[in-house]
Amino acid sequence: MCLVAVSAMDSRGEEARAMVYVVDRAAEFSGTDGACLPYHPGEATGKEREILAIAKGPVGSTVLMIAFDRDLPHLNLAPVLAEQTEDSKPLRFPAGESK
Repeated sequence: MCLVAVSAMDSRGEEARAMVYVVDRAAEFSGTDGACLPYHPGEATGKEREILAIAKGPVGSTVLMIAFDRDLPHLNLAPVLAEQTEDSKPLRFPAGESK
C-alpha cells in the first residue's frame, strides 16, 4: 500500500495531486525499457516491478509519501517528506535511485 498525504495550514487553496504507478521493467513495449501501469491494490511488486509515486501540493503544504507492507515500510524504502514552496517541483517516491 502506498500512502500519499498532504497537509496545509489553509485548506481553501489549490488541491494536491498525486499518481501512483507500478513500473514493469520486464514488459516489452515497442522497444522501450518497460511499462508504467496505474497502481491498484491487486498489483504485485517484485524484482522487475517497482512502485513510483509522483505528487505535488499547494504552496505552504507538506507532502508525505511512504509505502507500507502491512505494518512496516515496503522494502525499507525511506519516506519522502517535503514542504511545498513556489518553486517546488513534483516529488518522486522513492526518492533518488532507490528501488
